[in-house]
Amino acid sequence: MAITLTTLETYASSRDWRQIPGSLQALGEITGPDGRRLLSIAFAAERDIITSIGYAADETCPPAFAACAAILCCLAHQKAVMAAQLLGPSDIASAISDGQSFEDGAYYAAVIATLALKNALSSYASHRAGELKAWKAGQPD
Repeated sequence: MAITLTTLETYASSRDWRQIPGSLQALGEITGPDGRRLLSIAFAAERDIITSIGYAADETCPPAFAACAAILCCLAHQKAVMAAQLLGPSDIASAISDGQSFEDGAYYAAVIATLALKNALSSYASHRAGELKAWKAGQPD
C-alpha cells in the first residue's frame, strides 16, 4: 500500500510544528506560481544543533506539503545541522510507515517540503559565515 495524499493530510492537522521559532537563524521558503510564500521552514541552533524548528504554511498551501514539513521538522529537531542536510523524501516515508512508497502526488509534496528545509539550511550556512566574518574582523592582526 502506497503513502497517499490522504494519508499525509491527516498529519497536516497537527499543530506541533506549525510555528516559526521566535529567534530564528535560518529561513527557507518555497513560493507558489503567483510569487507568494507557500511554505516556510525556519530554525534556531546552538552549537550547530537544531534546538527549535517550525514551519508556516499559506492558506493556499496544500495540506500534504504542510504534513511533509511537519514530519521534517520532527525529524530535524535536536539533530546536527549536517545530519539535517541528509534528510529527504525517503525519510518522510520511513517516518510515516516502514516499507511504504509514495504515490506521485505525495512524493511531490515530500520533495517540496525537503526543498524548504534545504533552503533553510543554506540560509543557516550564510548566517554562520557572517558570524565567522564578524569574529575574524574582531581578532587582532
